[in-house]
Amino acid sequence: MTIPLSVGASPGQKTTAVIVSLASLVLLTVAAWIFFGPAAAAADDLPHEFGQLHVLVQGAFCLVAAVLTGMLAILLLRAFRSAARLTGTVLEVRGALETRRADLATAPVRLDSRAAGPAGDSAAPTGWRIPLLIAGADPDRPVTLRLRDLAGTLLPSPELHALAAAVESGTRQEAHAASAAEAAALLRRLADDPLARML
Repeated sequence: MTIPLSVGASPGQKTTAVIVSLASLVLLTVAAWIFFGPAAAAADDLPHEFGQLHVLVQGAFCLVAAVLTGMLAILLLRAFRSAARLTGTVLEVRGALETRRADLATAPVRLDSRAAGPAGDSAAPTGWRIPLLIAGADPDRPVTLRLRDLAGTLLPSPELHALAAAVESGTRQEAHAASAAEAAALLRRLADDPLARML
Protein backbone atom coordinates (compact mmCIF):
# COMPACT_ATOMS: atom_id res chain seq x y z
CA MET A 1 0.00 0.00 0.00
CA THR A 2 1.37 3.41 -0.99
CA ILE A 3 0.47 6.55 0.97
CA PRO A 4 1.39 9.89 -0.65
CA LEU A 5 2.59 12.32 2.02
CA SER A 6 1.50 15.96 1.94
CA VAL A 7 4.90 17.60 1.69
CA GLY A 8 4.95 18.88 -1.90
CA ALA A 9 4.10 22.30 -3.24
CA SER A 10 0.44 23.23 -3.56
CA PRO A 11 -1.00 24.19 -6.98
CA GLY A 12 -0.85 27.84 -5.92
CA GLN A 13 2.83 27.56 -4.99
CA LYS A 14 3.61 25.86 -8.31
CA THR A 15 1.80 28.64 -10.18
CA THR A 16 3.74 31.27 -8.22
CA ALA A 17 7.04 29.55 -9.02
CA VAL A 18 6.20 29.53 -12.74
CA ILE A 19 5.13 33.20 -12.73
CA VAL A 20 8.26 34.30 -10.85
CA SER A 21 10.47 32.29 -13.21
CA LEU A 22 8.82 33.67 -16.35
CA ALA A 23 8.99 37.25 -15.07
CA SER A 24 12.67 36.81 -14.20
CA LEU A 25 13.44 35.37 -17.63
CA VAL A 26 11.69 38.30 -19.32
CA LEU A 27 13.79 40.75 -17.28
CA LEU A 28 16.96 38.82 -18.13
CA THR A 29 16.05 38.90 -21.81
CA VAL A 30 15.51 42.66 -21.75
CA ALA A 31 18.77 43.18 -19.86
CA ALA A 32 20.63 40.94 -22.33
CA TRP A 33 19.27 43.01 -25.23
CA ILE A 34 20.52 46.17 -23.51
CA PHE A 35 24.00 44.78 -22.82
CA PHE A 36 24.51 42.83 -26.05
CA GLY A 37 22.02 44.34 -28.55
CA PRO A 38 22.47 47.13 -31.12
CA ALA A 39 23.07 49.74 -28.44
CA ALA A 40 26.03 47.74 -27.12
CA ALA A 41 27.73 47.92 -30.52
CA ALA A 42 28.33 51.62 -29.90
CA ALA A 43 30.82 50.60 -27.21
CA ASP A 44 33.28 49.77 -29.96
CA ASP A 45 33.58 53.50 -30.69
CA LEU A 46 34.28 54.44 -27.06
CA PRO A 47 37.78 55.19 -25.77
CA HIS A 48 39.76 52.11 -24.76
CA GLU A 49 39.20 52.56 -21.02
CA PHE A 50 35.41 52.80 -21.41
CA GLY A 51 35.42 49.87 -23.80
CA GLN A 52 37.16 47.72 -21.18
CA LEU A 53 34.63 48.82 -18.56
CA HIS A 54 31.80 47.83 -20.90
CA VAL A 55 33.34 44.37 -21.34
CA LEU A 56 33.61 43.98 -17.55
CA VAL A 57 29.96 44.97 -17.14
CA GLN A 58 28.97 42.42 -19.77
CA GLY A 59 30.96 39.75 -17.96
CA ALA A 60 29.35 40.63 -14.61
CA PHE A 61 25.92 40.45 -16.22
CA CYS A 62 26.67 36.99 -17.63
CA LEU A 63 27.76 35.79 -14.18
CA VAL A 64 24.63 37.18 -12.48
CA ALA A 65 22.42 35.75 -15.23
CA ALA A 66 23.98 32.29 -14.82
CA VAL A 67 23.50 32.32 -11.03
CA LEU A 68 19.91 33.56 -11.31
CA THR A 69 19.07 30.97 -13.96
CA GLY A 70 20.43 28.23 -11.68
CA MET A 71 18.35 29.51 -8.77
CA LEU A 72 15.22 29.59 -10.94
CA ALA A 73 15.89 26.03 -12.10
CA ILE A 74 16.19 24.83 -8.49
CA LEU A 75 13.01 26.74 -7.56
CA LEU A 76 11.06 25.01 -10.33
CA LEU A 77 12.55 21.60 -9.60
CA ARG A 78 11.71 21.95 -5.92
CA ALA A 79 8.16 23.07 -6.69
CA PHE A 80 7.41 20.30 -9.19
CA ARG A 81 9.61 17.41 -7.99
CA SER A 82 9.48 17.59 -4.19
CA ALA A 83 7.33 14.76 -2.91
CA ALA A 84 7.30 11.91 -0.42
CA ARG A 85 5.45 8.63 -0.05
CA LEU A 86 5.29 5.68 2.28
CA THR A 87 5.13 2.31 0.52
CA GLY A 88 4.62 -0.33 3.16
CA THR A 89 7.35 0.63 5.62
CA VAL A 90 9.68 2.20 3.03
CA LEU A 91 9.84 5.99 3.13
CA GLU A 92 10.79 7.67 -0.16
CA VAL A 93 11.64 11.36 -0.17
CA ARG A 94 12.16 13.07 -3.52
CA GLY A 95 13.97 16.39 -3.56
CA ALA A 96 14.89 18.81 -6.32
CA LEU A 97 17.81 16.70 -7.53
CA GLU A 98 17.70 13.27 -5.90
CA THR A 99 15.52 10.63 -4.28
CA ARG A 100 16.36 8.87 -1.00
CA ARG A 101 14.74 5.84 0.62
CA ALA A 102 14.80 4.18 4.03
CA ASP A 103 12.91 1.28 5.56
CA LEU A 104 11.36 2.76 8.70
CA ALA A 105 10.88 -0.72 10.16
CA THR A 106 14.62 -1.38 10.41
CA ALA A 107 16.56 1.85 9.89
CA PRO A 108 17.70 4.06 12.77
CA VAL A 109 14.98 6.70 13.19
CA ARG A 110 14.77 9.88 15.20
CA LEU A 111 12.84 13.14 15.30
CA ASP A 112 14.56 16.52 15.20
CA SER A 113 13.58 20.07 14.27
CA ARG A 114 14.97 23.26 12.84
CA ALA A 115 13.96 26.88 13.21
CA ALA A 116 11.58 28.11 10.55
CA GLY A 117 12.07 31.46 8.86
CA PRO A 118 9.60 33.70 7.00
CA ALA A 119 9.93 31.55 3.86
CA GLY A 120 9.93 28.27 5.77
CA ASP A 121 13.66 27.57 5.79
CA SER A 122 15.55 30.85 6.10
CA ALA A 123 17.88 31.64 8.96
CA ALA A 124 15.68 34.29 10.61
CA PRO A 125 13.54 32.48 13.23
CA THR A 126 9.81 33.04 13.45
CA GLY A 127 9.28 31.34 16.81
CA TRP A 128 8.00 28.05 15.44
CA ARG A 129 9.99 25.05 14.25
CA ILE A 130 9.82 22.52 11.44
CA PRO A 131 9.80 18.96 12.85
CA LEU A 132 11.89 16.48 10.87
CA LEU A 133 11.80 12.69 10.67
CA ILE A 134 15.36 11.49 10.05
CA ALA A 135 16.01 7.89 9.02
CA GLY A 136 19.01 5.92 7.79
CA ALA A 137 22.27 4.52 9.08
CA ASP A 138 24.50 6.93 7.13
CA PRO A 139 24.71 10.21 9.10
CA ASP A 140 26.02 12.02 6.03
CA ARG A 141 23.15 10.95 3.73
CA PRO A 142 20.05 10.52 5.88
CA VAL A 143 16.50 10.42 4.58
CA THR A 144 14.96 13.60 5.98
CA LEU A 145 11.22 14.16 5.87
CA ARG A 146 9.75 17.55 6.73
CA LEU A 147 6.63 17.03 8.81
CA ARG A 148 5.24 20.35 7.57
CA ASP A 149 4.37 21.14 3.98
CA LEU A 150 5.89 24.10 2.13
CA ALA A 151 3.10 26.34 3.46
CA GLY A 152 4.00 25.40 7.05
CA THR A 153 1.01 23.14 7.76
CA LEU A 154 1.69 19.99 9.78
CA LEU A 155 1.06 16.71 7.96
CA PRO A 156 -2.47 15.30 8.39
CA SER A 157 -3.00 13.00 11.37
CA PRO A 158 -3.54 9.81 9.29
CA GLU A 159 -0.18 10.30 7.59
CA LEU A 160 1.61 10.83 10.91
CA HIS A 161 -0.06 7.70 12.31
CA ALA A 162 1.04 5.73 9.23
CA LEU A 163 4.64 6.87 9.75
CA ALA A 164 4.48 5.92 13.44
CA ALA A 165 3.06 2.49 12.60
CA ALA A 166 5.86 1.89 10.09
CA VAL A 167 8.48 2.79 12.70
CA GLU A 168 6.88 0.50 15.30
CA SER A 169 6.45 -2.46 12.93
CA GLY A 170 10.05 -3.69 12.95
CA THR A 171 12.81 -4.64 15.33
CA ARG A 172 16.15 -2.90 15.75
CA GLN A 173 19.38 -3.20 17.61
CA GLU A 174 19.02 -2.09 21.19
CA ALA A 175 21.09 1.03 20.53
CA HIS A 176 18.45 2.32 18.08
CA ALA A 177 15.30 0.84 19.61
CA ALA A 178 14.78 3.57 22.23
CA SER A 179 15.21 6.37 19.69
CA ALA A 180 12.74 4.72 17.29
CA ALA A 181 10.17 4.20 20.05
CA GLU A 182 10.51 7.85 21.09
CA ALA A 183 10.12 8.96 17.46
CA ALA A 184 6.95 6.89 17.03
CA ALA A 185 5.48 8.29 20.26
CA LEU A 186 6.24 11.85 19.16
CA LEU A 187 4.67 11.22 15.75
CA ARG A 188 1.47 10.03 17.44
CA ARG A 189 1.51 13.03 19.75
CA LEU A 190 1.82 15.39 16.77
CA ALA A 191 -1.07 13.53 15.14
CA ASP A 192 -3.42 13.61 18.13
CA ASP A 193 -2.50 16.57 20.34
CA PRO A 194 -4.01 19.87 19.08
CA LEU A 195 -1.50 21.88 21.10
CA ALA A 196 1.45 19.96 19.65
CA ARG A 197 0.12 20.57 16.15
CA MET A 198 0.19 24.32 16.78
CA LEU A 199 3.90 24.44 17.74
